[in-house]
Amino acid sequence: MKPVIDLHETVAVSSYEVPDRIAARVRLFRTTCTFPHCNRPAETADLDHTVEYSDTGPPGQTSTDNLASC
Repeated sequence: MKPVIDLHETVAVSSYEVPDRIAARVRLFRTTCTFPHCNRPAETADLDHTVEYSDTGPPGQTSTDNLASC
């Protein structure tokens, strides 16, 4: 049985690497690549931070609000 995933819930971690639980939410919410004129499915695209990750930045930089398929 699969759990119910709330796509409007913000999930964040304090590491650069994207955990599977966050990657799944981002790919379900944004189903295609975010570059203009790109129609590649999100499942085959990489995930990247929309605001650059900083080792000295605040906690929770890797979040469902700060990632996009590219």
